[in-house]
Amino acid sequence: MPERIRININRSCLVNKRNGHYCRSCMMETTSFVPADQIFKLCIEKFNSLPRTGKPTTNEWTVLSCIIQCDSNSKNAKVISLGTGTKCIGSDQLCEKGLILNDSHAEVMARRGFLRYLYASIRNYLSDGSPLAYNEQTGKYSIKNGISFHFFSTHAPCGDATIVSKSTGDEEIEPGTKKMKLSPEFTDNFTGAKLIAANENTDLMSQDEGAIRTKPGRGIRTLSVSCSDKLSRWNILGIQGALINIFLDKPVYFETLTFSGQVSEISVKRALYGRWRKVSFNSERYKLQMPRINICSPDLKFEFEQTTETDPSPASIVWADVQEKPLEVAVSGKRQGVTKSKRNTISGALRISKVWLFHEFVSTLSSQPSLQKSFYPNSDDFHKITYKEAKFCSEEYQSAWNLLKTDYFQNWTKKSEKLLDFKLEDR
Repeated sequence: MPERIRININRSCLVNKRNGHYCRSCMMETTSFVPADQIFKLCIEKFNSLPRTGKPTTNEWTVLSCIIQCDSNSKNAKVISLGTGTKCIGSDQLCEKGLILNDSHAEVMARRGFLRYLYASIRNYLSDGSPLAYNEQTGKYSIKNGISFHFFSTHAPCGDATIVSKSTGDEEIEPGTKKMKLSPEFTDNFTGAKLIAANENTDLMSQDEGAIRTKPGRGIRTLSVSCSDKLSRWNILGIQGALINIFLDKPVYFETLTFSGQVSEISVKRALYGRWRKVSFNSERYKLQMPRINICSPDLKFEFEQTTETDPSPASIVWADVQEKPLEVAVSGKRQGVTKSKRNTISGALRISKVWLFHEFVSTLSSQPSLQKSFYPNSDDFHKITYKEAKFCSEEYQSAWNLLKTDYFQNWTKKSEKLLDFKLEDR
């Protein structure tokens, strides 16, 4: 199956903001717009081209999410990462060695695959296919002119984006207004994600619009926040995260988000940015984005959409446009098929696990002497640092995140600091 398609570039953004995509948060014209149905077909082609292993059976369902790279110069688009999945692990299964994925939802799998793609792009920035260019003045990397990144999913993100109020439907509302508490009789669709308990009397399943939630699931409750909340965070801090942030001039944002299936555009807008528009946030580097939200034609169906007759698939797929081990299958946050002797080692972990992405960071920074010196001027061997120390070297990112947790995400879950204290030399 082809991995690239020709795209039609819409350059009418400044003339018609509604039909084109206009980034109102920074008041700049964006580089491209790919029609929703074209995005759907491109992502389904990529999914269908992958081996059968890890895909749902005929009586199972899953969610498919992809990240697409578009080039307005060549008018090409390609899928650069793909993820499937609906599962999370409980708080009792969290791994202090960074070997196990906490969250295997499709959106998170695709984003982690994208991180692998960015690391590979930094190391191979001179290749024709790299979306990055080296900036000699800053010693960092920039996204090339004409390159943009786009998100696709076959389901609305779990959490706030799945709450559809009968009172508002898809009518335009002013986001960021007072939160509404809705009971099921006033809701067309509601989320199974759980509120963060304010006290022992909190109704965890109350359908409060705009609230932070943890992912749905049975058994021990997870500490992973909903995909609506994670996408909202990425919509401010960028999808590159704290570690790759060190290498880049600017954060990386999605220009468009495209969804198939039964999705409310107004609910997705509220979840991603509407609930924060009236909250002040002062940062030179990070800005709240207002990406275009696209909904596919209703006749376009994903083969493994959720139905009342199917069960969620226990497996997750992650694929990234990289040379080494581009495709893996995860079950319960672990790599499928790993032998018992390697189960608790880095060689047995998924390439998108914390420990492997930390390994990618150290390897990439090792190839950047000037950056390495600026972050570790007094260290003879920065390979001995912990994962936490590496993340906190991205000081501006961490400061912005702390501010967001104060003003935006007050109820974001807290995990033990021990989960960040591992070193590569300990593997």
